[in-house]
Amino acid sequence: MTLQFKVPKLICSVYARSIAEAIKKLDANATVDANPETKLVNVETERLKQLLRRRLHWQVPAT
Repeated sequence: MTLQFKVPKLICSVYARSIAEAIKKLDANATVDANPETKLVNVETERLKQLLRRRLHWQVPAT
């Protein structure tokens, strides 16, 4: 699963590295590309996908 975030305050590589480290704490196998020029963070992750599915399952009403 690829997630993309727009981070307006992503202004330098230090912030990009901090974001990548925080995501890696949640999923050590995640691939993170944080680009200060575009202010975009792309995350390729399977673990977060599983967590989101479990969380969203509780939020979606049964049909």
